[in-house]
Amino acid sequence: MDRRFEFILQIFQCNLARNTLRIVTVATMLTVIGFGLDALEARAEPNVVVERVLDRIIPYDVATLVTNGEIFLCIGQTGDKYISEDGLNWTRSVNEIQVDNWDKQNYFGKRKIIWDGKQFVMATGDLVVSSTDGVNWKGTRIVYEGPEKDHYYEIQDIIWDSTKYILIAQDVPLLENGGFYVKGENAFYYSYDLKTWFSGTKEWMAKTVFGERSIENLIWNGHHYLAGGNQSAYSKDGIHWEGNDRSETSDSKDFNGSRGNGQRYIWDGSKFWLAYQNQIETSEDGSNWELVHTIDKDVVSLETIGYNGRAYLATGESKMGLIFYYSQDGEQWDQVKLDLEKPDKFSQVLPIKGGFLIAGQDIFYVSDVSWNTPSRWASKDLKLAEKNRLVPADLLRAYDSPITRSEFSKIAVRLYEALTGRESEPAAVNPFTDTSRKDVLKAYKLGIVQGRDEGIFAPDDPITRQDLAVMLYKTLIAAGFNASPISTWQKSYVDIGQVSGYAVEPLRFFNQAYILKGKEQDLLAPLDQTTREEAYVLAERIYDKYKSVIPTIEGQVKTGFDAIRGYLEDEGYTVLKEQQYISNSKGSEISTSYVVRNRERQDVLTYSQLKPDPEYVRDVSLLGSLVIKDYKPESDAYKLDLIQKVIEKDKGFEMPGLSEQLRQATIESEDLTSGNSKQKYIEVNEGKIFFSAFRGFANELIITIN
Repeated sequence: MDRRFEFILQIFQCNLARNTLRIVTVATMLTVIGFGLDALEARAEPNVVVERVLDRIIPYDVATLVTNGEIFLCIGQTGDKYISEDGLNWTRSVNEIQVDNWDKQNYFGKRKIIWDGKQFVMATGDLVVSSTDGVNWKGTRIVYEGPEKDHYYEIQDIIWDSTKYILIAQDVPLLENGGFYVKGENAFYYSYDLKTWFSGTKEWMAKTVFGERSIENLIWNGHHYLAGGNQSAYSKDGIHWEGNDRSETSDSKDFNGSRGNGQRYIWDGSKFWLAYQNQIETSEDGSNWELVHTIDKDVVSLETIGYNGRAYLATGESKMGLIFYYSQDGEQWDQVKLDLEKPDKFSQVLPIKGGFLIAGQDIFYVSDVSWNTPSRWASKDLKLAEKNRLVPADLLRAYDSPITRSEFSKIAVRLYEALTGRESEPAAVNPFTDTSRKDVLKAYKLGIVQGRDEGIFAPDDPITRQDLAVMLYKTLIAAGFNASPISTWQKSYVDIGQVSGYAVEPLRFFNQAYILKGKEQDLLAPLDQTTREEAYVLAERIYDKYKSVIPTIEGQVKTGFDAIRGYLEDEGYTVLKEQQYISNSKGSEISTSYVVRNRERQDVLTYSQLKPDPEYVRDVSLLGSLVIKDYKPESDAYKLDLIQKVIEKDKGFEMPGLSEQLRQATIESEDLTSGNSKQKYIEVNEGKIFFSAFRGFANELIITIN
């Protein structure tokens, strides 16, 4: 539900269900009360939207975020894991991290996760684990080499510099029941394979009466390394480190090491940045720092800062809600404040396309309105592309960002399916070492995309206009279009000589079809990068021009999972795969659970799909159970109608009256713990569909289909 409050030159929009605030150019300080999150106070120079996208309901448990460009992971201090394809829609993973001889008691606490280009790497306790999919993990431990008994190395941070892994840890006691302790000396380690770890060296570490000051954070900017915490340190190779107390003989005497206080550095491509306590500072060399902004220290204690290529965002811990400072140029900073029901500590900012994710107990998405609004020239075609299901919901933002090879694979596959009415299948064998994205494998099997040298797909690389034309041309050919050779261009473009030989025919074809036109000054611009909105518009123009001339499958009724998903997405729902599996005795996946969410990202229902499995003498996919959480008969009647549609799509025929029978079955099972309606059936096409409904814990309504 939306409520709009209009002032002179002031507009606020709030979506209660999604905990969303939109601020559009307000020049004064205002307070608005009653937005579902208590209140909001903002000095609103930034045009930002603030939205809670994950409520983890675990008090004081700070989450860690990471993305590889294809999936997002969120892992809490207590080990709970969530996974997302877009950073906005999350599902919980029940697969625990499996490592031999791992005593979990000692691994609740700080976690750091990175992506090294091929796998996720997480450091927790004295353990370093890795995973290619974020679900299945394996790892090694850092062997304690200190002098104390019953101590271990607690890892604080880990980084990857393209050739080796580097971590920082502290010597701490092994406590069975918790308790207070002072961190011991810092220990630097490095490894080239995550299996064998070597000790780094250190000197001139700053100390107090309690011992060596701790270091908690690492960063590499491509030239040298910095470490931050209660002291700072410097390294040229990531192996030998020099702390604050440098002598005149130090190789790094030009590095003064003046920054401390638990800071986390970032590098924006030209400068280091840090946010700590009430200050935001920057430095070109990591030694000489310039203060760029000071805040009221009683409002928030800054701990982290992020940069997404277009803006900076700094935040930290506050008892007054979510408070962050936002700047597009690093000079002018504006405060945005969102009052929460509970205090929170925000310790990480993850930059993503179109905005930022802020991690604390919950996850918030912050985006700039101007980034996520399409250009006026593209708006009409974009609406049609969305209507024709050519663009997935997770790509409907950051319209002027360059589209990547992985992202456009999604568009190409959807265009193929829309043109032909056929469902595409991923390649059985993945030829790539740097991606396992299903849409990439579908596009590869269709012949739309291909890899580069040695199995590399380069999923995050941008696409030029000529390469986009080639992929779209191959999409048309795969769909069955008979393209006749074109020998001329619309006009004599001055840069035709820049077109690569492999792209001449596709570019000329779309140019003569008035789909891909030239730019100003008689330029074809074949080597220019393509933005998201440009790619969407081209896909829509191709669909509109060729949908009537490409043969489609007629009279074939889709069934099963693809039919269910297609129907739900057409109705505006999002279908998300939960990382929850039931396996047979051989460990093969035989059941997968899916979450159905509405436009407000509220869970409507979940359902499971049973896959073919010889062990259970089943050679077809089957719809398993359907679950409505916290079922309320007076408000959830429409969900039973939705379940009827899901079952009909799965079976391929209509079942009139099924939802009403389900309602009656729920009345018979009002015992909220174990009531069962007994097995019922509905006669359809001279056959019988058996079903039962029962209530589970937490007032779940569970419907099983046989």
